Amino acid sequence: MSYQVIYDLFMLKKKIAFLAISSLFLSIPLIPANAAVKAGSACKKAGITSTASSKTYTCIKSGRKLVWDKGKQSASASNAAGADEKLLYAGIKYPVATKGWLTSIPLPTQEDSFRSYSMYVPSTWQTNVASPLLIALHGLSGWDLQLMDNTGFNNLAEANNFIVVYPNGTGEKLGDRGIRSWNGGKVGWCTSGNCPPSQISKIDDVGYISKLIDDVSNRYLIDSKRVYLTGHSNGSQLAQRVACQLSNRITAVAVVAGHLALDACSPDSAVSLLQIYGTEDTLNPENGGTAKISFGIYSYAFNSEPVMKSVQKMAAANGCSANYTENNNFLNKDLTIYTWPGCKSGVVVSSMKILGASHAWMGHPAQSADSVKLSGEPYMKIDASKVIWAFLANKVKNS
Repeated sequence: MSYQVIYDLFMLKKKIAFLAISSLFLSIPLIPANAAVKAGSACKKAGITSTASSKTYTCIKSGRKLVWDKGKQSASASNAAGADEKLLYAGIKYPVATKGWLTSIPLPTQEDSFRSYSMYVPSTWQTNVASPLLIALHGLSGWDLQLMDNTGFNNLAEANNFIVVYPNGTGEKLGDRGIRSWNGGKVGWCTSGNCPPSQISKIDDVGYISKLIDDVSNRYLIDSKRVYLTGHSNGSQLAQRVACQLSNRITAVAVVAGHLALDACSPDSAVSLLQIYGTEDTLNPENGGTAKISFGIYSYAFNSEPVMKSVQKMAAANGCSANYTENNNFLNKDLTIYTWPGCKSGVVVSSMKILGASHAWMGHPAQSADSVKLSGEPYMKIDASKVIWAFLANKVKNS
């Protein structure tokens, strides 16, 4: 055998060995040194741990692969969350599974014969004990069951023994969908487009809430000193309007993502208020201005005041100090609470600013892609429903 043949055979064996080794390496998943740690992604060695986004992950064997497990909240993050929760959710019982009764009750008006409300009565309800009442108002294009699902108030009602009702605003048919809205404020709030029918027709929604309280009170024993309102967006506007114009029947109001749409507020009696808002809310801008809503053929523009100016009106109406205190002593540095001291009859007027929060209800997952498109992704580091009930639950009408 010639030297050249022997050399060629030697080089062929080297190539075969190289290809075999290359094939082996190509079959092994490569894990970049800086790969993001998340549940289910590949890791290098069983038993090692890594911390990311306040969670500690452990590398485990799953089948023939090594992957990161679901992770556990790190002790420091858990302690931080726990410390804030003690302040924000003080005095309430956490949500539990519902065991009570959900009913739909007609409450028509001349303008809308199909108006109704849904009511949840907890299983702990007793016939001879007066129950607190929470009235929850949906936003523009929302409805009773949508807000119910979005907020989880039924679960809080079950745990804390109160009745919650979800009334429907005035309906209008636009194309293939129905739109419901509230007359939350002054003429001129909506500046162009297909303005909400409740405002165009000057629907008396303050009177409708009074009628609702009467209807519920005729069915159940309600504690008239503990009647509360909450609302989202357009529902938030009406809740604050009711605090100004039906104050003799309302104890306290706590709302999300909506300003007071009145030039002035002159309540007959003092009403506590908490207004929760996000700095990334484009539909209820922190600094006010013109916002636009558009979905399908439904489109309009409206004006809003700066959020703090809106709350300051409510503070002045309740005889509070013109100067507010500022509390950002939370481990969650996104939160700041402003409070106006010295209010009449011991009421409390506060606002909670959340850095990075959108128009969506905080602490509860988005209900659909459309809701994200309209309101943004929900801020998930606090639960607005628990904050609201913690604020309302200890308020009792003094006048």
